[in-house]
Amino acid sequence: MKLSAENFQLEKFIARAISLLFHPILLTLYGIFMLYQLDLYNYFPHEFHKWISKELEKWIYMVVAINTILIPLSLIPFYLYRKFILSVRMEQSHERIIPLIVQSILFFITYYILNRFYAPELITTYILIGGFIVFIALIISWNWKISLHLLGMGAITGIFFILSLKYKIDVNNYLIILLLASGLVAYSRLKLEAHNPKQIYAGFSVGFSISSIVLYYF
Repeated sequence: MKLSAENFQLEKFIARAISLLFHPILLTLYGIFMLYQLDLYNYFPHEFHKWISKELEKWIYMVVAINTILIPLSLIPFYLYRKFILSVRMEQSHERIIPLIVQSILFFITYYILNRFYAPELITTYILIGGFIVFIALIISWNWKISLHLLGMGAITGIFFILSLKYKIDVNNYLIILLLASGLVAYSRLKLEAHNPKQIYAGFSVGFSISSIVLYYF
């Protein structure tokens, strides 16, 4: 019995670590990092100078990190103080409303800034997709608790799927990694009893569908 209890606690610890590592607030920055590993200047020659500019790349990382990570994190004490959320885990769907409203606004502000200062079109579209997905999550969260972790994982997977399908970019290794990571994240959310299977599948499906459709037709 003791061994079983220890195994259970270990599994819980691993599940929490996976959930933290792939927290939705971090996924946008992860996605941009992955895009920059693809040497996309070979596939978008009209924006060659943008993709090879290290200064622009650093600036994009900075803007995205500030707007999608640092500002939302800095607002958590305010949310707790005003009782918009009851805990940092935001276990009830209604707790997500205010943070998601703010997050969607920050995504569209980020899109405006990056577009204004001539970031690569794929990067600005990626940020725009993030804004759409957060807005959809906001609408769904009025009545139901969808998995934000899997929304984010589905969105990034959809981006790389369309890069392969539409632009014929070899991203097979990335897709395998993303699918495996999505499986681990789904396991962690179920193990922590944060979501049921329907919320997991819905999250990945919605994220994948929105990102795929927007990128394919944009």
